Amino acid sequence: MAKTLGSSSIITLNQIPTCDGKGKVAYYEDFESLYFTSTFGAAIISRWTSSMQGAAGAGGYVQPRTNWSKSGHRSVTLMTHAVLNSQPTLTVYLPRPQSRRIGFEFSFVLGASIQDITLWSYIYNRDRFEHEAFLRIEPQSAQLSYWDVNGGWASLSGLETAPIAGFTYTVKLVIDQESGQYARVWFNGVTYLMNGVSYMKFPMAFAYNYILLQIIARPSAAVNAAISVDDFILTEDEP
Repeated sequence: MAKTLGSSSIITLNQIPTCDGKGKVAYYEDFESLYFTSTFGAAIISRWTSSMQGAAGAGGYVQPRTNWSKSGHRSVTLMTHAVLNSQPTLTVYLPRPQSRRIGFEFSFVLGASIQDITLWSYIYNRDRFEHEAFLRIEPQSAQLSYWDVNGGWASLSGLETAPIAGFTYTVKLVIDQESGQYARVWFNGVTYLMNGVSYMKFPMAFAYNYILLQIIARPSAAVNAAISVDDFILTEDEP
């Protein structure tokens, strides 16, 4: 498989480095060459879709942007409405890798007044359960949190340094599909081990086989706050 980067260079997936140098790249999106439409603030970006969840308001959107990219020319900006609990959301459905451990990685440029950035990953692996492995980054309190086995947020760790608006950060969540547990989180060069920590699962009537993933931002004040997402990677064969 190959992925186009910008207008001229083409590389294979196995040439794309992950943030921690681990895992094999199964899917990569740099948001450079995508079909895009927008209607009333909602957008469709290739296989990616967007929505505005939470509180209604004005000024929010999910759209490509050219001046906040980590690499290449474009990223996707999630701009909140100027109200609390506005939740611009970027969503993608992906084939599920068969390996035991898989990872979700993305980079983002942090804007001001962001309360949290959440990675929601719903994994359906034919076992008639919905696996819910979620990670939350809280820039202002410098905290990482995860969705626990009881369906609530639990603190993972304080960050060594608080994220700063205007800077680019990369985060990676690795889970074990067979054990139903988190494996580790990588953020800004630091690895946080999560061995033995289970995520939430609940039974379903049918056996599905795919991944639903969402990236969501929320503001810390009633203002238009933003992050720009770039370089999403789904990995397999994680140690």
